[in-house]
Amino acid sequence: MRMSIYIDDRGNRIDASDIQKKLYNEAIERCYTEKETVAEDLYMKTVYPKEHSEYLVDGAILKCNMATPEVKILGGKGYQVSFPSNKTILKVTENPKAKCCGDLCHATIVDCKMNKNILPFRCNCKNEPHNGEEWRKLISDSSCMIEGTCKALINLNSAWDNLPTEESYLKFMDDKLGIISGINMTSILFCRHGGIITPVTSGQVIQMNYSYEDIIDKVTADRIKKLHPKIRQRVINFIVAVQDVHPDIRISQGLRTIEEQNALYYQGRDGNGGAIVTNAKGGFSYHNYGLAIDLVRITNNDLNYDIEWEKVEAIGDELGFEWGGNWESMPDYPHFQITYGYSVSELLKLYQEGKVEDGYYVVLE
Repeated sequence: MRMSIYIDDRGNRIDASDIQKKLYNEAIERCYTEKETVAEDLYMKTVYPKEHSEYLVDGAILKCNMATPEVKILGGKGYQVSFPSNKTILKVTENPKAKCCGDLCHATIVDCKMNKNILPFRCNCKNEPHNGEEWRKLISDSSCMIEGTCKALINLNSAWDNLPTEESYLKFMDDKLGIISGINMTSILFCRHGGIITPVTSGQVIQMNYSYEDIIDKVTADRIKKLHPKIRQRVINFIVAVQDVHPDIRISQGLRTIEEQNALYYQGRDGNGGAIVTNAKGGFSYHNYGLAIDLVRITNNDLNYDIEWEKVEAIGDELGFEWGGNWESMPDYPHFQITYGYSVSELLKLYQEGKVEDGYYVVLE
């Protein structure tokens, strides 16, 4: 394999293996992390830089290598996230005048502020609290027991790190700081609690934009039209790609109203017939906000869950979907969702505040 050549800040020629080693050592020095996974990820990004050169814009999907859906028992308390996810969304706030892809703002190295640009991951951190201050912060916030320990432990660096390359990074205008470097799919953000945050998608959803006419099953097309407007195109792309694996794939559940969710919740409860099929009351399912879908195959008019989930998960992951099959406590294989970093309780609050349009579509800011 031919190694790519780069120029460092001093003008010295270096190859991808040197960059990989440098970043690997830096990651180990600054973070407590999984060495092999990080090294491989950084190596692939430096050997194949052109495949990862898209610049990030508002709405990019991020992941953290230290996020885990596993239940954590800390200080005698159990931290069991209801809908865990190792992904969150990047919200660009520093340079609203720099736009591309329509109305999307370019991200820069300073778009890294907690709760402003990057919401905590709805997962537990693989690392336990490092000191008394982190323990106090974790134990004092009871919401961490259902939203994950990341909420209390996340501690981001003051700027993204860009991989050194032979070409300069594009720069964009920041309202306060002037011209500043952008970030792309090779950029890295370190969390001082031990994680490395990297992009999953750039947010520039301009490729593979299929239409409803490309979907084989018309029932599925109709259900996509009822989803939240922000995810419809991603779902179309997802379903069309999955059709190459299973031409008979169908969305069995998409948008589910709060009333429908309550009816489903009370099935098998309070004297009602049927089996218990969900633990989520109305307002506490991402289906209620048009942000989740369930998949099934229809084979000879029968429901068929014989699905190549690994292939489907890989397609969904590329498009920023979270897969319920990765949930530790209650895996939900047919379930895929994009949550934009919101917990269901936060979405319910937005709904209760009247931030809706088209019925149950929560306005995501």
